[in-house]
Amino acid sequence: MYSDEEPPIVETLLEEIQMNSTSDGSVLIHWPEDEMFISDNSGSYVITSSYNFPDYFGIGITPVVFTVTDPSENSVNGSFTVIVQGTFALYFV
Repeated sequence: MYSDEEPPIVETLLEEIQMNSTSDGSVLIHWPEDEMFISDNSGSYVITSSYNFPDYFGIGITPVVFTVTDPSENSVNGSFTVIVQGTFALYFV
C-alpha cells in the first residue's frame, strides 16, 4: 500500500488585497483562488479558509488563513491579508 507523507505545495500565494469601503463600512471581497497555484502528488486537495469565498470585510487589516489538505490528511497552511480602507465624507455645519 502506498503511504503519502508529502503535503500539498502552495506555489504562488496571494499576499495582500486592498479595497476601499462602501458607505456602510464594509466591502465584499472576491479573492482569486486560481491565483493560488496549489499542487499535490495525489492530484486532489481541499482548501478550507477562515473566511468564505467571497466574504464581507470591515475597515481594517484582516488576515485570511487557509489550509490545504490532501486525501492522506497531509496539510499546509497559508495566509494573505485583506486591507479595507475607510472613505469618510467631511460635513461642515
